[in-house]
Order: sequence, then structure tokens, then C-alpha cells
Amino acid sequence: MNLKSTLNKSVTLLELLISIGLLGFLVLIFTSIDSFSHFHVISADRRSKVQNEVSILLEHISKEANKAVGNLAVIPSQDPITITDIGVDKAIRIYVDSGPTGLDGIYLPGDGRWDLTNDRTVAYRFKGNPEYQVWFYPEYTADTDPHEVVAHNIMPSYTLIYDNTTTDGTPANNYFDITVTGRWEASQAASVDNPEVVMRTLIIMPSLSTR
Repeated sequence: MNLKSTLNKSVTLLELLISIGLLGFLVLIFTSIDSFSHFHVISADRRSKVQNEVSILLEHISKEANKAVGNLAVIPSQDPITITDIGVDKAIRIYVDSGPTGLDGIYLPGDGRWDLTNDRTVAYRFKGNPEYQVWFYPEYTADTDPHEVVAHNIMPSYTLIYDNTTTDGTPANNYFDITVTGRWEASQAASVDNPEVVMRTLIIMPSLSTR
């Protein structure tokens, strides 16, 4: 009687140990799945935010570039796009067609002509370490002019191909092609949890051939 009772207790203890082992195994599986999903959700969210930042910047540049005025085929000094530096930073300067400032402080539409009285130069300055920002100068004359930050976590290098009327003699080919790189933590190397996004846009400026 005592032997039978002891055997029943032993079987119950073995079942308990097996159950605990299985439970621990299931907890480990679900924890791994949760961690994996959480990691990828965070990575995807970061990539989406970086992509949005770069996209807004390229849209901003496109808007200003489409207002560029000047025709190198007519007057060689009227280059609407200047690839240059501001201080130690890479920059893009755009000579835009603009009217005078209205009562609300907003620039009125331009007249489609090179006009030193009302037209203005805008600039994009790609700041490097430690800012990793893009500064926009709505009226650029010097690097100390007022500016606004239009993008964060942007790498200070960009690739820009500018084709104007004097590049190949074809007025229809007025465009510039720009590639910008953004990174979640621009000061750190790109990795799975520090995603990098490279975006490119082609900006056609057909109006330059008739100005």
C-alpha cells in the first residue's frame, strides 16, 4: 500500500517537472517572437520617419528650383543654379523669380524676367557635425543671414547633377538631379537599428529655356 502511494507521488512530480519545462519553453518562444516583432516595428518606424524627412526636404528644394530664372544661352552670367559652399558646408544657391513683398510679408509672383530689384537668391546649406541639418536661407547674401532649419538628420554630402543650356547646347535639358541621404542618427554608422534612406529626385526647369 505504501509502495503504491509512493509510485503515484513520483509520477505526479515527473508530470509537474515536464509541465514546467514545456511552459518555460513556450514562454521563451513567445518572448523571442515579441522581441523580434518589436525590433522590426521600431526599425520600420525609424525608416519611415527618415524617409518622410528627406521627402519633405526634396519637395522644398523642388518648389524653389521651379521658380529659378535665368538663361545662360542668352546671358552667360544669369546662372540660376550655383553649386557652392557656405562656410565649410556644401550648399546650393538658386536665383528665383520673385515679385515684391506683399502687405502680408509673402512674396508676390515673379514677372518671368531676370530682375535684380525684386528677384532673390535662396540657399540650402547642408550642415555637418554636430547639427546634421539643412538650413534654408529665404534671402541669401551672406552666411550670417537669417535662416530656418528645414530638415534634420541629413548627411552633409549630396549628389547633384546640373544640366543647363550651356552643358550640351540643348535648352530643353534644363534640369538638376539631386540625391540626398538621411539617417536616424546621422552621427552614427548606418545599421539595422540606425536605418539610412537615400532618395533622388529629378527637377525639370523648362521655363529657363524661354527666360
